[in-house]
Amino acid sequence: MTNDLAFGNWLKQRRKALRLTQKALALKAGCAEITLRKIEAGDLQPSAPLVASLAQALGIDARDLPGLVSLARGTGDGLTARTRLLRPQRPNNLPAQLTPLIGRESDITAVRRRLLADDARLVTLVGPPGVGKTRLSLAVAEDVLDQFDDGVFFVRLAPVTDPDQVAGAIAQALGMQMSGPNPPELQ
Repeated sequence: MTNDLAFGNWLKQRRKALRLTQKALALKAGCAEITLRKIEAGDLQPSAPLVASLAQALGIDARDLPGLVSLARGTGDGLTARTRLLRPQRPNNLPAQLTPLIGRESDITAVRRRLLADDARLVTLVGPPGVGKTRLSLAVAEDVLDQFDDGVFFVRLAPVTDPDQVAGAIAQALGMQMSGPNPPELQ
């Protein structure tokens, strides 16, 4: 079996396990249905961005993206990638990272240690714009995803200009529906 076909088979199995049609998955991933058919048949090797879109549409853990891209491109150990991708998924909305975070291992370790400490309720990363706070937080989030049964969620706070909007932004990131006149923290 070629790696193209191995990826295609994995994709088809994952899609069916989620009870998605090819049309529904294509719509979620932003690709043509015929493209999906060709990938599943092993007739088309998807690009890395398409693999990332498919992974996100299928709810794949962002940490598994490099292995999945390797499987799809035929450059990695397909069996290892497939085996790892079958483990239970934790709920998350983490954006897929197409490249590894290099040179920040000590920062990841420090933030991870503080986040997983018994007395930690909140860890805040501060610094001037552009130093990589968001990218670091996403790397840590991916790293600790298996530690939180209820999942890990990314809340975009950059567009929030009013402190009263923070609870609503959190609720939106968690997929919660707000209704009525009460503020989100009272619902």
